[in-house]
Amino acid sequence: APALASRPTIIHSNDIMGELEPCGCRRDPQGGYVRQWNFQKKLPRKDLIVLDSGDLLFESVEVPELLRSQSLMQAELVIEARNLLGTQAITPGEKDFALGVDVFMRLAKKAKFPFLSCNLLDAQKKPLLECQKTISLSNGQTLRIFGITGRDISLPGKLSTKDPIETLKKALPSKKPKNETWALLSHQGMPDDEKLAKAVPQIDLIFGAHTQELLQKPKRVGKAWIFQLSFRNQFVGRVPGP
Repeated sequence: APALASRPTIIHSNDIMGELEPCGCRRDPQGGYVRQWNFQKKLPRKDLIVLDSGDLLFESVEVPELLRSQSLMQAELVIEARNLLGTQAITPGEKDFALGVDVFMRLAKKAKFPFLSCNLLDAQKKPLLECQKTISLSNGQTLRIFGITGRDISLPGKLSTKDPIETLKKALPSKKPKNETWALLSHQGMPDDEKLAKAVPQIDLIFGAHTQELLQKPKRVGKAWIFQLSFRNQFVGRVPGP
């Protein structure tokens, strides 16, 4: 999209679900972290932003007892891979809590990047994670990244969410600096992302997840561009495009 041409290069993904290798398709297996690493090596490192919108660590919301040790080891390798890729921020999805909140928090401490969510609350109704992260770019511009968790996703009993739209409105600065781009990592699904884009027009970019839609081109809703890319790391998105 022409409107994105002046922005930094952003690599985004969603709904990887613990996949380290190519997707396992019967023909022409796609994806895998090695391919993503090789793809990123060809890009300029300056102002390269790597993001993910959740359901990163596990395949499902519950892990059978027999597979818990294996799944935890795999999740630890996913965090290590994301560290090596230079990931700057991720918002969690429901599958990221498959082994419980405590395990998720231990995994999050191993990450060299923050997990973000403005509206995800712990058992004491306090924010579980940071709300936002600001990245200064070489051209004097700033990328401010927020995280949002959907209200209708299946979370462990200890966790809850506040209304995403109302929470985000309160979290946004009262005035948007001219040199800032505001991006949202959203794990709530395309219909709710479209509602949010209309209700919170200050947001420039929405990197979505959960409904696992393959948008080969960004979708314009109101003033925002919405991105979402299938599942299992078959594809990574690049903003701006080649």
